[in-house]
Amino acid sequence: MALHATFSGRCVAPPCLSRLPVNHSSVNPALSTSSPEGSGFRLSGNLGCGIRAIAVVSSPKAFLEKSSAPLPLEGPPSCSSENSCVSNSKNLEQNGQNFEGLLQKPRKTWKSRTGRNIGKKYGDRMTSILETLNSDVNVERALESLKVKLDTREQSIVLNEEKVWTRALAAFAWFKKQESYRPNVFHYNIMLKILGRSQQWELVEDFWAEMQQEKILPTNVTFSTLIDVYDKAGRKDKAMEWLELMKSRGLRPDNVTTNTVLNVHKRHGNVAAAEELFRQLWIPQPQLEDFNVKTNADGPAEVSTSTVPVVDVETFNAMIDMYGRTGRFAEASKFFSDMIEANVALDTVTFNTMIKVCGLAGRLSEAEAMFMKMEDVGIISDVATYNILIAIFVKVGKLETAMEYFEKMKVNGLVPDKVTYHTLLSSLASRDRVKDAELICQEMGEAGVAPDGSASVGLVRMYVRLGLLDKGSKIVKNLLESGILGSASYAAIIDVYGEQNLWYEAELIFQGCRPKWTVEIFNTMIKAYGLCGLHERAVEVFSILEECDLVPDEITFNTLLHSAVAIVPSDLEKVESTLSRMRRINCKLQRSTSNLLIGFYAKLGMVREAEQTFRQMEGDGVPLDAECYGALLNAYAEAGLAKEAEQTVVDMKEVGFHPNKVVLTTLMKLYGRIDQLEEAKRIYMDMGRQLGTSDVFAANLLIDLYAKNGKTKEAEKVYKELEETVSFNDVTLSTMLEMYRRAGFIRQALGMATRMLRIKGLVNIGSYNSVLSLYASLGRATEAMEVFKLLDLRSVSPDIQTHTIMSGVMKSIGSVQKAIDLLTTEAPLGHSPTLQSLTSLASLYARAGYFEESFEVCNKLRHGRFSLDTAAYNALIFAFGSAGRFDESLRLFMEMQSKGLEPDAITYTTVITVYGKAGLLEGVTRIFKRMKQAGCEPSMATYKAVIDIYRDAGKVELSAMVYQEMKFTEYLRQQGTSHYRDLSLGDEV
Repeated sequence: MALHATFSGRCVAPPCLSRLPVNHSSVNPALSTSSPEGSGFRLSGNLGCGIRAIAVVSSPKAFLEKSSAPLPLEGPPSCSSENSCVSNSKNLEQNGQNFEGLLQKPRKTWKSRTGRNIGKKYGDRMTSILETLNSDVNVERALESLKVKLDTREQSIVLNEEKVWTRALAAFAWFKKQESYRPNVFHYNIMLKILGRSQQWELVEDFWAEMQQEKILPTNVTFSTLIDVYDKAGRKDKAMEWLELMKSRGLRPDNVTTNTVLNVHKRHGNVAAAEELFRQLWIPQPQLEDFNVKTNADGPAEVSTSTVPVVDVETFNAMIDMYGRTGRFAEASKFFSDMIEANVALDTVTFNTMIKVCGLAGRLSEAEAMFMKMEDVGIISDVATYNILIAIFVKVGKLETAMEYFEKMKVNGLVPDKVTYHTLLSSLASRDRVKDAELICQEMGEAGVAPDGSASVGLVRMYVRLGLLDKGSKIVKNLLESGILGSASYAAIIDVYGEQNLWYEAELIFQGCRPKWTVEIFNTMIKAYGLCGLHERAVEVFSILEECDLVPDEITFNTLLHSAVAIVPSDLEKVESTLSRMRRINCKLQRSTSNLLIGFYAKLGMVREAEQTFRQMEGDGVPLDAECYGALLNAYAEAGLAKEAEQTVVDMKEVGFHPNKVVLTTLMKLYGRIDQLEEAKRIYMDMGRQLGTSDVFAANLLIDLYAKNGKTKEAEKVYKELEETVSFNDVTLSTMLEMYRRAGFIRQALGMATRMLRIKGLVNIGSYNSVLSLYASLGRATEAMEVFKLLDLRSVSPDIQTHTIMSGVMKSIGSVQKAIDLLTTEAPLGHSPTLQSLTSLASLYARAGYFEESFEVCNKLRHGRFSLDTAAYNALIFAFGSAGRFDESLRLFMEMQSKGLEPDAITYTTVITVYGKAGLLEGVTRIFKRMKQAGCEPSMATYKAVIDIYRDAGKVELSAMVYQEMKFTEYLRQQGTSHYRDLSLGDEV
């Protein structure tokens, strides 16, 4: 039977195999009837052979599909005594079935320092004692104030409920001072647990020595505790030493110790050791079988025996879980079958573990069917059961199914815990489901559960990614005020803002979490500044780190160097200074930093330095990947060193890296640069054979190489190959258009323009500019105006090049009114002038020198029905600045920011131009620096504007410096490694 079901009716559960031994404490008593014998459930006596009649099944699926008539389960005994009735009542409450009790007003309870609700567990006297202790920071004073004598059990409770090891130590010392105190192993076991969990190893050793001195014999619990705390602290070898000491003292590990050691092996994935331990404990024991006693005339009666395990259900559960964690589904299934065959009582943990194992193996239908079978045989599902199911479906992206289980657990009277909420909240936030995530947060607040670090970071990331900065800031403010997060969580939140170029917000968080500063937080802040182009601030934070007596690590130096190389390429001195410091402390370069450094040297023509950086990676043992070879290859290509480049490709192949598209296209550019077009063509053909089709990026590159060398026919041949497979794009058409235009093939160029405009999803303004440039060069103003109007209809924003082309078109028309008519007539029905069309008109008028007309349109924009955007303000700033009204232009620049609008590259370029025309060089320098500090990548138009202003003002050195930076930025763009970010897309350019 195929299993495709879920509880919501997606399938029908397989027939129930009821011959299952069940753990009495896990069975729902509400399903049972009375029985005069024993307690709990047992198999009906009329079956004779009992559990051994069950056939061995090889997998949970086989178990679930095994068809058998249901076996009647006989219930617990009748309430023949008061104690048994009380016991059954407690079971009902523990199993969550006493719904009337849940609706009654609860008695006063108190949560201890361990977070547990102990009011009902210990009674009024003990609760009062613990409340008194919890209310006083001085535990000795609190104990003195009790004026009551605590027995050994009560002393144990006091110690066990103390979470802070110093308080537990003080309480233990006070107990020892009392005349009536008698040292006992129980107290020492508790103290060893508390001190071990706090990793106070010297005190642990002292307590062990004190036990020997007091002649207190350690028990299995003592050794189990020591093994557990040492292993969880990452000291497995020491944990195993305690195990060997236990054996040397003649203590045979009991079930508790066995399970502890098995968990040690499980955490470390040591399957062989766990299996060996399990085999050692699987010892034959004599057992009466069906009361079948055989007589022997020559001697005493013989009792038939069978093999039963001395291990308990927890041992089996641990083994199943270990197999599941290590991807051994078959072995886990085999152990599950062995439990059934050996009459080991299955409990809730068994089924929970098997559900998790099925989920880890990707067997979702079997996981759900196992859950249904669990209910069929009367084993109660708990919160952990639902948490496992929710986690399974969240992991595979089936969030709706996870939400169904979330609702079902509440319907069944189970209260979601922090694991439930955090799993769902993190998943909802990662999928940007704002409303659902907020509903979960609301429910968590009502339940008194606060989001943990991971969930908090996920929420902030969701809000920041969606631009809901106010909501993200509110969460961060609450977190900073509460101080509940650890340093790692604050570092992650800083990184969230840094990745979105929100350096100011990241800086506020950095300052707000000062009490929890760590090297990790500093590293993240340095990275955030680097991503936003604020290298000077990154250096300043680095200095603060050292002033705080924190030691910068390898990540710190690499992050700082990464910032210097990527964002401040012109400052070779700072790069070399950072490198020199790293060498002095023997700090290694990370692979990504080395690759960027190689590219930095390559652009500056420092090929040998690039080569030395590559060789240093080899010497430092840094694992080289294809990107490393690609960086070195590009250095050789930039220098035109074909022989070295070819040898690099050979080296790549020898170490097992097949050259990827980036490597091959880099070679193509190299061959094109040294006029070896046939070699470039050969690589292109090789790529086609490997991929089975033409690669459009490589094809566009080859077309461009042919076009630049005047080989029109060869370019046309490549284009036709793309056309046959319909794999060309707008870049292909734009490249062909430019080639035809330069070659004077006007008819073909116009054909490419028409074909390009037919692409309905065309949003690349560069492609539109190619068409506009063609029409402008041919004097086809009408067609140019139509294309310009098409931008408005398709919601494509024009850039500076667009306006420059269109201003020339307007001047060529000669009549302003005619230009207006061309731009505003023949609009679609109901399509009134839009904000974008008026913005373009204002800018075009100003570029053409028609300032009065431009101001008229500006007034319509400022005083009309429109809500101005950044593009509109750009046009206004440009119009007033072009007319020499600099104060008005700069006032508009401040106004747009006061309204919360972020300046873009066009805004900064326009303001820089205004300052330049006004002769205010300090303003040019300040705005250019501010642009980069804001994380706005300067465009080529920005660089050219700054270069021209400095040059015209006689600032030759400044002009040359900006020119060098422009060339390096252009190189990074070509290589796809620029670390400036396009804010509109949120991705690296």
